[in-house]
Amino acid sequence: MIWMNLVIRFKWYEGKIGTSERAGLAGRMLLANRMFGAPDNGLASLLGMRTDPEVLICGVGFLMLPLYAYRWYLGLEWFGLVPISRIVVPVSLVVLALAVQFIWATRVSRASPG
Repeated sequence: MIWMNLVIRFKWYEGKIGTSERAGLAGRMLLANRMFGAPDNGLASLLGMRTDPEVLICGVGFLMLPLYAYRWYLGLEWFGLVPISRIVVPVSLVVLALAVQFIWATRVSRASPG
């Protein structure tokens, strides 16, 4: 359901990310917080005290693919087909998903007018 929410509301989510008013590191932190519905770049906002729940759910939608890829990995591990640790694979999948989401959000924020 979370993945379908992201797929259906993808253009809406792009619009909500919008442009970053600031350049440099502050702009990147603001963009990273906007990906998950926080209005500013404060830590309290990022931890969920003042987030937009609709944007937060869309932002979490990007993490659904690595979650299901990890389930496949566990199945392959159960059959004894993969030698890599259970810690390395999920961490690398989540980091990869967040990196792809951030790169995508950076391109969207640069392309949007404003």
